[in-house]
Amino acid sequence: MRGTTNVPEVSVIIRKGAKILFVLREKTGYADGMYALPGGHVEHGEQFSAAAAREAKEEVNITIKVKDLKPVLTMQRQSTGGADDVRIGPFFEALSWSGTPKNMEPEHHGPIAWFDAYDLPYDKIMNFQAEGLRAISKGDIYLELGWNDPA
Repeated sequence: MRGTTNVPEVSVIIRKGAKILFVLREKTGYADGMYALPGGHVEHGEQFSAAAAREAKEEVNITIKVKDLKPVLTMQRQSTGGADDVRIGPFFEALSWSGTPKNMEPEHHGPIAWFDAYDLPYDKIMNFQAEGLRAISKGDIYLELGWNDPA
């Protein structure tokens, strides 16, 4: 029996008051024109929390200590490749951070934006992250996307 390979990924919620930081995806070939939380793939041998801190620094110039990352949701999802493209990863919230937010990857992102956490434009946010943020707002800590309901 062949097991499933899950691609590890992270998403990071960075708040400033009642606002959440997003970057506009451009020139990536995936979800271009949509806003996304800082995040991405976990590198070989890397811990989820270390990946979250690294991605925040690489993408938006934010420094987060691993101890200041709180896991708020774990998601497993079938991505665009269906059953052969399964992703798994946590959403972290930065309890504390430093730095001046700016787009550090202009080859992949457009401007950064701060959206009101209580009135997020879900239709403008990358689909799986929008679903994750909805789940978090309801108090959910686990979410599976892309499969039919087994009930």
